[in-house]
Amino acid sequence: MTEIANAIELFDWTPVLEFLTIFGIMLVAYQMQYTEKFETELRLDHGPVWSQLRRLAFAGKALGMIWCVIYAHTHQWRPWPPFVLVVAAVDLYIFVQIMIMRIDVRRASRRGSVLG
Repeated sequence: MTEIANAIELFDWTPVLEFLTIFGIMLVAYQMQYTEKFETELRLDHGPVWSQLRRLAFAGKALGMIWCVIYAHTHQWRPWPPFVLVVAAVDLYIFVQIMIMRIDVRRASRRGSVLG
């Protein structure tokens, strides 16, 4: 077990963090765009305040990810392996949310064509 822990410690996680962060930023941009389409297709209206707060949250996710990479470069910080795992989990969560929205839109359009 010590050999695995040493290998994890010696590995440079910076390129992995950069890839996951850039991938996450693209996912957030797609999620923001797809959420607008999702609400339009399903005719959901949560009001302007909630829509603006949601956009602010999306922007916060993207800016936080960008800040991680900028911070790592400016401080020559080697990211901790658990932090890289957290970023990977956030990316996975965003990806799953997008897939669920896509499934919901398909279901709603099928129901609409059957009922419509």
